[in-house]
Amino acid sequence: MKEQDTNPRSQTAGRPTLSGRWLVLLTLSLFLVVPVVAFLAWQMTQGTPQRIKLNYDQRATWFMQPVTPRPLKYNTFVAGETGKQYKKTDLQIDPEVEQVLQRCVRLAQSKDFRDEKVRDDLTPLAEQPDYGFYPAYLLASWYAIHTQPEEYDRWMRVAFDRAGGALVQQFIDEAQQPVAGYILPPIAIGYDRVVKGQRDATLVLVYPYPISETNGYVYLPTFRSIYRLTDPALPIGADPGLHPIRLTLLPQPAEGREPNWFAVPDGAVGLFGKVVLTPAEIQSSQ
Repeated sequence: MKEQDTNPRSQTAGRPTLSGRWLVLLTLSLFLVVPVVAFLAWQMTQGTPQRIKLNYDQRATWFMQPVTPRPLKYNTFVAGETGKQYKKTDLQIDPEVEQVLQRCVRLAQSKDFRDEKVRDDLTPLAEQPDYGFYPAYLLASWYAIHTQPEEYDRWMRVAFDRAGGALVQQFIDEAQQPVAGYILPPIAIGYDRVVKGQRDATLVLVYPYPISETNGYVYLPTFRSIYRLTDPALPIGADPGLHPIRLTLLPQPAEGREPNWFAVPDGAVGLFGKVVLTPAEIQSSQ
């Protein structure tokens, strides 16, 4: 009879130990997991940022973060090294839609914006979801001018439901109380895009009748983009030469040689700093 081998070393020779098996599995998992994680991280940096959902009826609970400067131009060193002057932008708009937006801007700039014909022109555009938030916002503004709050609220709901973002600012009095019904002069926001390395500054939306609500806030629906403030009276695509430098919805002189581009943190509504209005300013808006 063959004698049984009782030597422990001979019994385990040629077989991986338990710790050895785990080492093999761990090594294999690194080859599988690391590429997957790298791919997902790369994918998160591609394409259009996730769209935030804005329910106008729940605006008091919106997550707001202060707007922050975000230059669209590279600094001199980076531009010299890369040969690129402007950073990449994500905003893309169908040419047909952009034509409608420009048509709406001309209505917003018109001295006849209060006329019923403007309402009639805006209504079919506002009813078409493909044209986005801007026609609906202008229609809401028309109803605000004519003191029709139900229609104003209706079209503001539509506008923010379609918007990719929002910019807001609160107006308060000297006693720190919100000022409702404060009417701002028209506001213009530029949505600059970089196309084939060149800046396209032709998309500027005019907000003709910004008015503060009960909580003192002015709410403006926007594309999710890099923004700049500009002159609402300028023709479409005109270069203003000088630009506003303060990040506020209030009127201000144009003193900057370059636009003061700004952005909003992901997943947030852009918040400008509070504005304290004097009694005279409040009275002038009545």
